Amino acid sequence: MSTLNRTSSRPFALVLPVLLLLSVPSTVSAQTHVESATCSKIGQSRRVSGSTLVCRQVGKKRVWVAQSKTATPSPAVMLTASPASLDSCRLPDRRDPSLVDMPRSLGFPLNQSRSKASGKLNLVLVAADFPNFPGAASEITKLKDEIRKFDQWLAFQSNGRLSANWQFPAKWHRLPLAAADYGVVGFQPLTHNRITADVISAADPDVSFAGIDEMFVYLPDSLTKSEPNRDPFQGILPQFGGKDVATPEGVIMQVKGSGTVSQMPQYGYKPTPWALWAHDLLHQIGIEGHNPVESFTLESEDYTNFVMSAWNQFLAGWMRDDQVACVPLSEIAARTVVELDLVPLQLANSGFRTVIVPLSESRAIVVESHRKTGYAANFGASGILTYLMDTKNVLPYAQRENTASVGSRFLDPNRVQIGARPRVGNARKSAVMLQGESASFENLKIEFVKAGVRDRVRISVAK
Repeated sequence: MSTLNRTSSRPFALVLPVLLLLSVPSTVSAQTHVESATCSKIGQSRRVSGSTLVCRQVGKKRVWVAQSKTATPSPAVMLTASPASLDSCRLPDRRDPSLVDMPRSLGFPLNQSRSKASGKLNLVLVAADFPNFPGAASEITKLKDEIRKFDQWLAFQSNGRLSANWQFPAKWHRLPLAAADYGVVGFQPLTHNRITADVISAADPDVSFAGIDEMFVYLPDSLTKSEPNRDPFQGILPQFGGKDVATPEGVIMQVKGSGTVSQMPQYGYKPTPWALWAHDLLHQIGIEGHNPVESFTLESEDYTNFVMSAWNQFLAGWMRDDQVACVPLSEIAARTVVELDLVPLQLANSGFRTVIVPLSESRAIVVESHRKTGYAANFGASGILTYLMDTKNVLPYAQRENTASVGSRFLDPNRVQIGARPRVGNARKSAVMLQGESASFENLKIEFVKAGVRDRVRISVAK
């Protein structure tokens, strides 16, 4: 009987393993089919047969993927080309008209009603002195060198898209009155008409004023050094100028003279004439400027960083399309994490020079790299800067603490002045990100992953 029982039980003992084996393929097949199915919303999840499936981007498709119990970081996608059209990053200028200082633009299109950002500019430089403050021959030699430096900077900064045709009579033009007799104390534009007219009259035999975009006037060092212990803005003839200035040969769109203000140091450094000319020219071609680059930059007459912010270079059309990575939030979310290498703005290497993440029609995050070299030899530190551009929400002029608040702000302006991150100047904070640091805005995170010939930046969106 025991033999019969053992014999009769074998078929039952074999049936269960066979059934189990037969059931496995159908279960795996079903799950594989669910995982390969397309889905619509990145990040959406569902439970299937005890597993969690998450909607992910795989190649060019959105499909269901089984989520492992131990979450692993998503691999970063290295960007070598802009994933979106640059038009997505060309934010329109949405300021209220009462907050626009014409012709200056914060957003696209760049206002070109006063001058042009590409082609050839017609510029004039006049050296004007006074009976009681004569100029020296050595200053004329210095001005020739300043013109050379200006031309070099313009070629570098504009990617060769803008150049200048200069008129500079290499001589002093004597004005009829003593400096103080012009009555310009402080910056009072309504009092500039007399000195501007006298400069034009004195230079007229040597200069053709027809078709001039801008005229710069240089006053002698004997004047600018005459009040060493006084605020240059309150001294004799600090600066002067005018728009649409009439001449015997036509109208000059802008005249700008830099007097004692050219001796006013910032962070221990004195300005250079070519940089002051460049600053004024940027306004004339339509740049509002004053975007933050280590608190200030060339656009706001800084003396530590003579390059324009990446946003302003983009706005002026001075960056090639292959130098800008336009990465909308949806593109980052689809890839989870993206990385790209940025060329520092002070260098001329090929590659991305900025990454722009549009957040809305009037807001975008801008990321750029800087080096303490070349046009930023006096810069506080090499590193990454991130800031929010806002082409709509700006304060009225009377409520602005300074012009650097126009349209932009650093994501993290409170980094301390220690170690490898010094800020030129006394007790000024730095917004420079060093390798290994990060900055965040809303659900966006920017990390400075690796410094090198190019700086590697990682961008991710919090789920």
